[in-house]
This record gives sequence, structure tokens and C-alpha cells, in this order.
Amino acid sequence: MTFMERLCAIDKLLLDGKAIPLQVFLNRIGVSRSTLKRDMEYMRNRLGLPIEWNASAGGYRCTLPNTQTTAPSAAPTKRRSSAKATERFLAISKLLGYGKVVPLQVFLKRLRVSASTFKRDLAYMRGRLNIRIEWDRVKGGYCYPKHTAWEGCSLPVHA
Repeated sequence: MTFMERLCAIDKLLLDGKAIPLQVFLNRIGVSRSTLKRDMEYMRNRLGLPIEWNASAGGYRCTLPNTQTTAPSAAPTKRRSSAKATERFLAISKLLGYGKVVPLQVFLKRLRVSASTFKRDLAYMRGRLNIRIEWDRVKGGYCYPKHTAWEGCSLPVHA
């Protein structure tokens, strides 16, 4: 399981806001305790997710509100769509992971998002996740720099 796949799996487990025991994470994701803790720290510090250890419940939980209304007349409070964004980041990395130049229209079609959403995701991946993605003017598409291209579909090494 790649780094982005692990983040996506962790985020899906935390989606409902309930405390998830450590052993559930370890069994479902298939990583060591130290790797899970590093991933949780990354999600807290780099992605800004309020993930906390709840000792009384014996597990990790995300304290973002779910998509529910607090009162019948109140506007719904939306949970930040981190699961969807993480899935888009994973899809972007997989599309770019084959060492080819990918045109903008391919991303928009595969991800089913607007150009502005894609560009926001791209800016986030570049700025917050330190993933180098470049625009190739000659070929007219996005790609990883030549020195970070590889075979397969995992993310490039972070600096």
C-alpha cells in the first residue's frame, strides 16, 4: 500500500467521527504501529486534520463535524471533504505515476472536477505535500520532473 493509499484508508476509517481502536487501523492498513503514528502525525501537521487519541474510547478519532444538521432550521455543517480530496490526490499521483505527460482535460474527465478544483488540488499537493508536479509546455500537460519519474504508481519521495 502506497503512502497516499494509506492516507486515504485512514481517512475513510475516521470518516464517521467515532473512535477507531489502534488494532483496527493496524489490521486494515497492514502497517506497523510506528508507521501508523507517523501517518497520523502527517495528517495532523501537514493536512491540518484534527485527529486525536481518545483514551476513554481507546482509539483515534477525527473531530471535524460530519455532514449533519445541528438543528432543523440550521444550515448543515459540512465535514471537510478530506476523503474525497485524498482520493483525488491518489488518482492524480496514479495518472502521473506512469512517467508520461497528462493533459489537463484527462485529469478533468477522470476526476470529474472543474479546472479550478483541479488547480486547487495541484497547488495543495505542491505546497503542502511537497510533491513536484510540473507543466510541460512542449507536450502540453502535467508531469513529474524527469528525475522523479518512475515505473508503477506510488508517490515520489518527499524532500
